[in-house]
Amino acid sequence: MQTERLSAALSIMSKDAKNVLCIGPNRTTLELRKEFLKSFGFEVWAASKVEEALKIVSSQRIDGVVAEFPFAGDVAGVLAIKEIHSRIPIVVICPDNHVVDAVLRAVDAVITPDDEPTKLVDKLGWLIQIRSHEHEELQSKYVVFADSRRRYVDCSDAVCDLIGYSRPELLDRSIEDVSRDLNQVVNLFEDFRRQTMQSGEFLVIHKEGRSISLRYDSYFFCDGCIAAVWEPQDTWRQAYEAALVEVDDMKLRALVHEARAQIYARLGATSNLGRQERQELSDALQNLATVMKLA
Repeated sequence: MQTERLSAALSIMSKDAKNVLCIGPNRTTLELRKEFLKSFGFEVWAASKVEEALKIVSSQRIDGVVAEFPFAGDVAGVLAIKEIHSRIPIVVICPDNHVVDAVLRAVDAVITPDDEPTKLVDKLGWLIQIRSHEHEELQSKYVVFADSRRRYVDCSDAVCDLIGYSRPELLDRSIEDVSRDLNQVVNLFEDFRRQTMQSGEFLVIHKEGRSISLRYDSYFFCDGCIAAVWEPQDTWRQAYEAALVEVDDMKLRALVHEARAQIYARLGATSNLGRQERQELSDALQNLATVMKLA
């Protein structure tokens, strides 16, 4: 199973060695990690200070970064790397009790010192593979990538905003972990692998527990990428929340009208609404009526 998880990274190395920058305060640990990554075909640079790391990223083609705590605590340094190359994958090695929200928002994946060393290669390999090229079909706001075991390996920023998880949190989860209908996931995925394309609707679970209705178009590309474009169906929520915070009376009336229209459209669009979403829609309509009375 672990061999299967490493297949993507190894296939990358056989075609074109990727340059990885390792950052950490301990030179001995850096050298050990450098040799470990080189054994998988990576070309490896090393830096023990933020300034040194930034010079390397600015002057060399770096395909991925591995940063060890306490450097990971220097969020400004991580952000500075992203400013130079916004798509460069950053994997942080950090104890669980030191992973703060600011770090989760700034990096792409987090592993702990107790994780299997090959987990680093797995996450780094997938992120480098995905971000080294683009597919025309995936030019969208909401995009997710998965591996053959249905575990998420990358996603767009908008997906994180939509379901409430940071990218490192989502990359430690599977499609099943955030899907409302677990019974369908395996069968749908197996059908998808045979067909190489699939479209449909399903419910994902927000980090806070509420359901989000989506349409999706999934693709199994010949280069090994497995990806899906999401289209949220509950856009009523954004219109509703915008109306609640508007203070200008004229703008408020327009926003309330738009929110009501979207809520009624959602109620009439499908007979498969769950009890929780129906209640949310009903509560939203009542709240909008209250807002209009107070305006």
